[in-house]
Amino acid sequence: MRTRLLAVVGAALVVSACSDTISQPVEVDDAVLVPMYSQGRGVGQDEVMPGEVIVGLRDMAEAEAVARGHGLAVGQRGLRGDWLVMRGAPLGTERGKAAEVARDSRVRYAEPNYLRQTTAIDGRLWAFYNPGGLNMNYTKGRNSGKPIGSSYASIADADEDNIEGYAAGGSDVVIGSIDTGVDMDHPEFAGRLLPGRDWYNRDDDPSDDEGHGSHTTGTMAGSSVGVAGVSGAGPHVKVYVQKVCGRRGCPTSAIVDAITAAANQPSMVAMNLSLGGSSESQAEKDAIAYAVNTKGVLVIASAGNGGNGTVSCPACDPNAISVA
Repeated sequence: MRTRLLAVVGAALVVSACSDTISQPVEVDDAVLVPMYSQGRGVGQDEVMPGEVIVGLRDMAEAEAVARGHGLAVGQRGLRGDWLVMRGAPLGTERGKAAEVARDSRVRYAEPNYLRQTTAIDGRLWAFYNPGGLNMNYTKGRNSGKPIGSSYASIADADEDNIEGYAAGGSDVVIGSIDTGVDMDHPEFAGRLLPGRDWYNRDDDPSDDEGHGSHTTGTMAGSSVGVAGVSGAGPHVKVYVQKVCGRRGCPTSAIVDAITAAANQPSMVAMNLSLGGSSESQAEKDAIAYAVNTKGVLVIASAGNGGNGTVSCPACDPNAISVA
């Protein structure tokens, strides 16, 4: 089951990545400063949500008192109550403000509310201009330039294993889509979607207004075969849909709540995150550890699609399964 599930969820990740250089953690009293993943030349810092800092408090610490002490105000609180967003940092100072708050003895950690980005879909992909392998031509010999017969094309196509009946066996399970949402009315997903929450807009409508989440969900669970983007690998799965991305990107605060909610969903076995950034987040680490170690739910994330030889986060987390 674990191997089959990895194939279903991992199929949604359009990625390419290699190795990382990781700095060693630095201990300060009983706290550990989270190591950052070196992203190499030419890779910029993550963008952040303007004015926001994610803070994990120590037991008995009063959030309002901590926030006031640093000129901030208390915003949303995480689902498990182990972190909260503090707002009001002057624009452009979010990293410095997080470092300031992290030095407070009442605080376990503080970090900017990073903005992850979805893993881009390359429009040059084979399936987009050759769905089902039906538009193939000979490239050499006396037939060069002429169409290849459909019977041969179906064998030679790159999607040759994605045929009728593929993955028809297996048990009914629930997997999580943590992305831009999903087109809830698309016929490919009829009877397959479990609507969750839009954590970006903080409402209960996780409809996709960008397309990325519908594409990745189609790869996991679409009902058609040979159609670009919707030839699903797992016909028996239901998908618990959560939207974490908007026009700015995908805030860490939204991602962390979505991971927690997916982990708490009945019959959930794995969740897919085709998104990432360059900075490791302690809030994400805690949520992933909760999902994997407490709830027994796999967290599968995109290693990245930038071709820069690095692993994106949250895929960089040791408890996540990084797919490249």
